[in-house]
Amino acid sequence: MFKKLLCVFLLAAGCGDKEEKKEKPEPTPAPQPEPTPEKPGNPFPFPLPFPIPPIPGMPPIPIPGGGGDPVPPSADTVQALADTINSARKSRGLSEVKVELQLNCAAKRHADDIGVKKICGHTGSDGSSPWDRAKDCGTSADGEIVACGQGSPKAAVDAWTLSPGHAAIMYAPNQTVVGVGMLNNYWVAIFR
Repeated sequence: MFKKLLCVFLLAAGCGDKEEKKEKPEPTPAPQPEPTPEKPGNPFPFPLPFPIPPIPGMPPIPIPGGGGDPVPPSADTVQALADTINSARKSRGLSEVKVELQLNCAAKRHADDIGVKKICGHTGSDGSSPWDRAKDCGTSADGEIVACGQGSPKAAVDAWTLSPGHAAIMYAPNQTVVGVGMLNNYWVAIFR
């Protein structure tokens, strides 16, 4: 009987005392952020410190960004561009150029076009050349310069001064008249 009690005791002692191993729950993975779609804009992996200047004979270069309604310049801003050009010419011992309304018409027409379309070049969206635009406005021209993205008349003139092709037109001693225009920081000066 003692053996039976010992077996029952051992069985009883062993029953229910076992710890069941509970499996730990798998950790929930952290939510992954959804990929954001690429935004259109500057195609380069770095900001451009200056706009890309137009190259004669090449198609216009679209400038990334922009959008929204065009911001028309004040009359003071357009006059400041002519004044800044004359100041730069004077500092080189050159005569000032007189603002001509017909050339202003040609410059404004092109500035309004490229300023809305964000295309930096000399060919209008209608295929017009600087000479076509001058003729349509009742005059003639012998040189046009365009700056795209500069935030002030001084910045536009500085950019033209640093570009040999643009400087050759702006600082030509035989220039006597100019027309100027700007829209959305797209600057145009056309000379004769």
